[in-house]
Amino acid sequence: MRETQYYDGYRVIAVDPDVITLGSVVTVRLDNGYEFEAIALDTGGGIDGREIDVLTADRDSAMQFGRQTVQIKINGEGAD
Repeated sequence: MRETQYYDGYRVIAVDPDVITLGSVVTVRLDNGYEFEAIALDTGGGIDGREIDVLTADRDSAMQFGRQTVQIKINGEGAD
């Protein structure tokens, strides 16, 4: 998943598959009201429980995005 932050037009997120099924399409809403659609395609190294990791282009982008509290709406669940 390191090669891209998008898949089929969706932002890629890492999730705990016990909470959000891999392949699920979700809407992520940031505290500032900005929303984007994402797809759960990765499990990440340290994702546990109700956390997600939004893939970014590079480390600087990740640092700028930082840790945030977000709201998640599951639009369609993926296949197990």
